[in-house]
Amino acid sequence: MESLLSKKATRPVVVPVTEEPLLRRASVLPPVAKLSQLGGIRLKITYEDMNFVIALIPPPAGLAQLSALATEKLQNASSKLEIAPPNGNIRMRYVDEQKDTVLLLDDIDLETALHFSPNSLHLLISNQ
Repeated sequence: MESLLSKKATRPVVVPVTEEPLLRRASVLPPVAKLSQLGGIRLKITYEDMNFVIALIPPPAGLAQLSALATEKLQNASSKLEIAPPNGNIRMRYVDEQKDTVLLLDDIDLETALHFSPNSLHLLISNQ
């Protein structure tokens, strides 16, 4: 099986970056099927009581890149939405196919998450 993380290690293009809650802007994202054709992934980020949805093409190359992208997204949103920005050390968990939350500790955990949910990933983010 080809590793999902071994694809080209380029910085993903974020398409589009929404700064508003999920319920008001979800319709502007490309359909998951279209993202899949483009080699991308739909990423839903939950932080505090806010949800954000972004599309990444290609998927992140590793956990460090995913963490940096999520932190950047939340720092940008915090200034516009009056939420506390992450303190730099974030804890990321994902929701698996059985609705369990699984802590992402390394690239292997991220690869597992992408294997079972290759088109869409729901991240729960909190400060460490």
